[in-house]
Amino acid sequence: MGQESLRGRAPAEERRRPDGRTSRMARHRIVPDAAALSAAFPSRVVGGAWATALAVLVSAAPLLAQAAAADPPAAREAVAAAAQRYTQFSSLCADFRQSLVAGVLGRETRSAGRLCQRSPNLFEMAFSEPAGDRIVVDGRHVWVWNRSINPETVIRLPLDPTRGGAFDFYREFLSDPLERYEISGGSTEEIGGVATVVVELVPRESRGYVGATAWIDPETDLIRRISIEEESGNVRTVTLHDLRLDPAIPAGTFVFEVPEGVSIVDPRGRTP
Repeated sequence: MGQESLRGRAPAEERRRPDGRTSRMARHRIVPDAAALSAAFPSRVVGGAWATALAVLVSAAPLLAQAAAADPPAAREAVAAAAQRYTQFSSLCADFRQSLVAGVLGRETRSAGRLCQRSPNLFEMAFSEPAGDRIVVDGRHVWVWNRSINPETVIRLPLDPTRGGAFDFYREFLSDPLERYEISGGSTEEIGGVATVVVELVPRESRGYVGATAWIDPETDLIRRISIEEESGNVRTVTLHDLRLDPAIPAGTFVFEVPEGVSIVDPRGRTP
């Protein structure tokens, strides 16, 4: 896998929140090395689990930021095409790199691995950096095993049935996007030598996050990168590489078998 170089942060952009207030969201660049999972990670799984899934990052070559003038019609066209493409597959797997920038401290942590998802509610993130960490959604529960920092316990919480697309980030942003989001942007930016359309999405109603930026490949109509500003002020950025549509997914991918000696706890650390 190629490496991406750190190119700093672009100027923050003012974003309109669903409650009418504004916030500021900056785009972030990714570096290839990954740190341990953020200690705040489990709480975000509880408060907005899908945002974790949305925050994974992947790229195959150095990022070249070559932005053109904004073109809102191009942004809407790119989103509409991606939404149509989304209806043509039911599962995907991809390598990811993720960056989390804490809103208060501005500290960045990075992680990497492989993710797979199958609509409507099966998902796995298997981390290689930090090695051994895993998130699994089995259709009924969300399992979060921060093996690198707390190997003795696994967090289990029920999957919210009202958020069927919680871990299907394509569904989150591409199911009726023109109705659910204020869409702007339309500039172009290269990721790994591929010119993508940069699209800004601000939810018309509260979705648990302030807004998102998606980088869409117009040749494949697939999201290559997405960055989400959470209500906490954290900014998660995910880039996808080696993305496979409707792949053969091994049996057991969406199953979490509790290892011997590992205790199950709820998000507050209590035994169910």
